[in-house]
Amino acid sequence: MRLFVIRHGETQWNRERRIQGLQDIPLLADGREQIRQVCRTLASAKEDVRLARIFTSPLLRAAQSAFIAGEFFQVPVQVMPSIRERAFGRLEGLTWQEIRERYGIADVEEIQDGQLDIEALAAVRDRVVAAAEFLAASYPQKDILLVTHGSIIKCLGQAYGKEVGILPNAAYMELMI
Repeated sequence: MRLFVIRHGETQWNRERRIQGLQDIPLLADGREQIRQVCRTLASAKEDVRLARIFTSPLLRAAQSAFIAGEFFQVPVQVMPSIRERAFGRLEGLTWQEIRERYGIADVEEIQDGQLDIEALAAVRDRVVAAAEFLAASYPQKDILLVTHGSIIKCLGQAYGKEVGILPNAAYMELMI
């Protein structure tokens, strides 16, 4: 399976550098346009793309992005809860600056265990890899698009040998699974 993964478009909290986690934050108008642009980019860069289906996180910013992509590619969109963003517990809603000042944490992505009610990184990796393996078994030899979140994309990249940090909003990567 060829898996294309897009990070949702920009939200107000992205602009403010706030941790969103499981909070349902809508896309900005700029975020919607970013998704249209990444769809155009993907379609022109990969002329052989024939998406069978689009799967999205249930969180609003990803779902809004996915439905824009679904309209662009004329492909059905299905919600997949297992690709939701990592829960960042007590850090959700705080800016990166506030997190550094209050907790002395420089990079929330590197927190491994469940401190501060943050979802354990191993649990995130397990659910994300299980989702990818399910899709690969269900859609062999197909092109699938996931619309999800920065932490999830980072975990997928690590699991399948494509080291990426947190992709910018409305950026994509390609994986073979």
